[in-house]
Amino acid sequence: MNRILRRLVLPLLLLQVFTGLSHAVPNLINYQGFVSDSGTPIGSGTPETRDVIFRLYSVATGGTSLYSEQQTVTIADGDFSVLIGQGNPVAGEPPTPPDTLASIMTAATGDLFLGITVGDVSDTDLSDNTEISPRQRIVSTAFTFRAAVAESVDAGAITNAMLASGAVGNAQIANSAVDTAQIATVAVTTPKIAANAITTVKINDGAVTTEKLNDDAVTGAKIAAGTIEATDLGAGAVSGGVAGVIADGTITSDDLAGDSVTTGKIKNGEVKTLDLENGAVTGLKISNGAVSEAKLSDDAVTSAKIEDGTIAAADLGAGTVTTGETLRIVRGVVANDGGIIAGTGFTVNKIANGEFKVTYSTAFSDIAAVTGNPLKQETGGGNDPKAFFQNTTNPLDAMSAQVFTIQIRDGGGNRRDYGFAFVAIGAR
Repeated sequence: MNRILRRLVLPLLLLQVFTGLSHAVPNLINYQGFVSDSGTPIGSGTPETRDVIFRLYSVATGGTSLYSEQQTVTIADGDFSVLIGQGNPVAGEPPTPPDTLASIMTAATGDLFLGITVGDVSDTDLSDNTEISPRQRIVSTAFTFRAAVAESVDAGAITNAMLASGAVGNAQIANSAVDTAQIATVAVTTPKIAANAITTVKINDGAVTTEKLNDDAVTGAKIAAGTIEATDLGAGAVSGGVAGVIADGTITSDDLAGDSVTTGKIKNGEVKTLDLENGAVTGLKISNGAVSEAKLSDDAVTSAKIEDGTIAAADLGAGTVTTGETLRIVRGVVANDGGIIAGTGFTVNKIANGEFKVTYSTAFSDIAAVTGNPLKQETGGGNDPKAFFQNTTNPLDAMSAQVFTIQIRDGGGNRRDYGFAFVAIGAR
């Protein structure tokens, strides 16, 4: 059977009154044609109904179809008219969802060709029918010319390269349209920001880092009262000696958070009287242990600054508390053979039973006051031993600033061979 198809590309021109409204491009192709069989128009005299398959290819001959659909078409005297895109899928052939006629037409990067297969009367299976040759090349219609200017843009379709420098102004940006995902890293520079455009609600918490701030950008007016804490300050950051850093009398108690002033935040000797407002430094503002010796000027702590009863023994250095003269103490415990059991700063010489000579390693400046007692080894019968000083058998060993003698005697006056303990206190 010799079928001849004379294709007429007759676009359906839609006449409309423009009222300022835009109209969507139809997802259909209007197609009209003429078909004959062995020179005789099909449906000559009496219209005939035939099944027709329409296929789109990227090549003029051969190849695999990109799109196919089957329609039942009425042909009268060879003429027919269809809307391609309204047919039914052909089993086993493209398109595969979600592909559609519109998606294949828009995705094409080269020419497209239309192939048509016409079935016999009452023949719905066209698998054995031959496609009419040649295929027809698809050309522009009225709506495809309009499509040269896009009515809509797919998400992500506009790239940086498509935009002219400075093309996007404030009028092109919808309110709140620019979120974090739309902004490239370091994309927002100073010239891009209108005056007063960035308000507090536009800045994520923690987004403003040190690198984002110009030198001297943060002035006193930008800091809320009480917001600077110890962790915000570098070691030695607050210095009263640098002109302009702290105005005299400007730091008040309200400006400091509790425990914000620690030792590490203050340079030694940097807090001057003029830097502090009267009553600014309260107990709450000073961390425990923060006031070290280096923080105090000479004579800073007067009697009025010390609470009554707060100075303990541990607070006093050796020799801190004195009387009218400077005293020294020597004390010791001596065995009955003259050996030293306890104490330092002296030597012992046993002269006879119950009689000992004690010599100070360093002499006192005057005769020391000495007291002592025996180390009792036996008692009873009123013979408890006692210690006597200067009753020595050697009259040359009188008590002096360097030496004293001691005798241990019982109640009957007899010397007893006992040890003793003593304490000597005298001027240095």
